[in-house]
Amino acid sequence: MAKKRAVKAPKRPRVRAEVLQESPAKFPNSDSAAIRFTDTILWAIIPCAIFAAYLPALRGGLLWDDSGHLTGPDLQSLKGFWRIWFDLHATQQYYPLLHSAFWLEHRLWGDAVVGYHLTNFALHALSACLDSSFLNK
Repeated sequence: MAKKRAVKAPKRPRVRAEVLQESPAKFPNSDSAAIRFTDTILWAIIPCAIFAAYLPALRGGLLWDDSGHLTGPDLQSLKGFWRIWFDLHATQQYYPLLHSAFWLEHRLWGDAVVGYHLTNFALHALSACLDSSFLNK
């Protein structure tokens, strides 16, 4: 029988340890000016795009059942605020945090619908910017 020859693995060149370390100049970290600049641009573009989408709504009024969800006259006082939290039947549905926000908004701008729309715009813009920041990381 013939002998089998052992196959030798090719030799790999030795690499020095300092070559394997990443150089800060070649790989910018998250604190670099370029990344901050793009985040700033993104944080400026997103609210502008959302504002453009919300522009028709700023001139609009209440729709469908909006009037049933806004703070009614019987809940506009401090006693009404207490009822929002502790009376299960004070509102259509028991969402005390939501109706507390509506109560506060009513204190800020009364029955002016544009205030509610601007709050909605601000919340959507902020959440979109935060989502983009999380996705960039």
